[in-house]
Amino acid sequence: MADEIQKVKRDIALNHAMIFIGTGISVYTTNGEQEFSHWKGLLKDGLQRCHQSGWINDKELENFNNKFDNSTAEVDDYLLVADRIKYCFKMKSDTTTKDDVYKAWLRETVGKLSIRKPEVIKAIGDSGCPILTTNYDSLLEDILDKKPLTWNKYYTYGIDNSLDNLKNYILHLHVDFEVSDSMVLSINDDDRNEEHESGQS
Repeated sequence: MADEIQKVKRDIALNHAMIFIGTGISVYTTNGEQEFSHWKGLLKDGLQRCHQSGWINDKELENFNNKFDNSTAEVDDYLLVADRIKYCFKMKSDTTTKDDVYKAWLRETVGKLSIRKPEVIKAIGDSGCPILTTNYDSLLEDILDKKPLTWNKYYTYGIDNSLDNLKNYILHLHVDFEVSDSMVLSINDDDRNEEHESGQS
């Protein structure tokens, strides 16, 4: 173990390392006080809103929540819920007034996460390594004063992918709530991401 730790330290010192951040960091940084800091909590909120709008019936809501609460939900269940939520919000959106319910939902949930314990993210920033994340929020950017970089902008603008250059950004591999078109929440989003990557290769 000591040898592995020393190797990691050398890689960081030589600028040969990148840090991957998952939802555990967001949960910690918000002190676990906000359910929207992780995928399950965000989806449960979306389900509830769809149910209130009549797009999901009582039985469906109960079945989904039971799977989430009993930790029996599998990846396909999460993706199914995400697809239902996006469909529901699409139906609720008003194209005439450009009232995008999906974007509004993201701003009201992921966009309002509060920083409670920033020390871990600050320590990650002190490493000087480029940071990649699948998180939806902007906690990393807010604490480290870095710019967000979504997968679509990365490919569209042909940004230099050297480690030195990527240090200036937080690279969102799947999501960025402020640019909902880039957000990979459901099966269709992931397929769109793969198609975009194939088109760039």
